[in-house]
Amino acid sequence: MIEIINLLENRTNLQTNKVQADWGGEFRNTELAIELKRRGTRLKETVLYHSETNAIAERMNRTILDMNRTVITASGMPKGEWDKVSKHPAYTKNRIPHKSLVGKTPVEILLRKNARMERQNLRPFRQKVICYDYETTDKLSPRSYEGQIVGYTETHGTYWLKDKTGKTRLDKLPKTIKPLMTQARMKRCPKCLKIQMNKQESQHPRQLSKQS
Repeated sequence: MIEIINLLENRTNLQTNKVQADWGGEFRNTELAIELKRRGTRLKETVLYHSETNAIAERMNRTILDMNRTVITASGMPKGEWDKVSKHPAYTKNRIPHKSLVGKTPVEILLRKNARMERQNLRPFRQKVICYDYETTDKLSPRSYEGQIVGYTETHGTYWLKDKTGKTRLDKLPKTIKPLMTQARMKRCPKCLKIQMNKQESQHPRQLSKQS
């Protein structure tokens, strides 16, 4: 808790006035109480088993949990790794506009970051990418490897990846693997339909003119 307070104060140049928390053991201990008292920060208690007394934090926790459940279901990640997966929805939530912030993002308000650049950094969890393999030493080995995005970093355009062997790597600006377009998707794509019609006209111009 103290580490989070120090991080926010250093990055925002603001001082913490009060901390509102539930009755969790990480918030109700002598060490935290002494440190907050030394800082001149008030600890505001909430009523036990009444989440509405800590409504903002509880509502955010539920939103992150709902997003976390969606990510786990879509990516096929085991439920035991929910703590690692939850960082991805939280990172995304802090970089999308909020109605309460009049269309601005939390990182834009709190950390004064460029919202447009931050949104360009967003990627789907476990998105398949191709990266140059700097670790290979064999002349006949492939010069790239296939991986999946499993986490963000503080550096723009840099991600934590997991390759097919299960090894976690750090790489920058990976190239996305675009899935092959199926026949069903091609029928729904206006651009593909136009290309297909032009191709048919070039092959059978007389037959198409008679039908029309």
